[in-house]
Amino acid sequence: MIALDATHDPALRSWVESANDPACDFPIQNLPFGRFRPAGSAQPWRIGVAIGDQVLDLRLAREQGGWGRVASAWLEPLAEGELAPFMALGPGARRIGFGRCEGHVLAAVMPA
Repeated sequence: MIALDATHDPALRSWVESANDPACDFPIQNLPFGRFRPAGSAQPWRIGVAIGDQVLDLRLAREQGGWGRVASAWLEPLAEGELAPFMALGPGARRIGFGRCEGHVLAAVMPA
């Protein structure tokens, strides 16, 4: 069983307004990583984090900076469009990743 931490707090509020709706699929307490590209685009797939009705583009987030040394280690494979190397870093990296994405507002956000 996974231990609950501050990222599961039902009182958390998001800077993405749609993520504050309790009926939302991706509230601040549920930030899944996934592959995406802009609709109708032939651009390469990128890794992002779904939040509310938006996608946090981790490549653009890396370019914005401000993540710190530890977070940069897990952000690198994600920013390159690869999820498997990030998952191979283990649960500790994933906890850091989810925690950082939860509150980081420096990145560009694109409609889902």
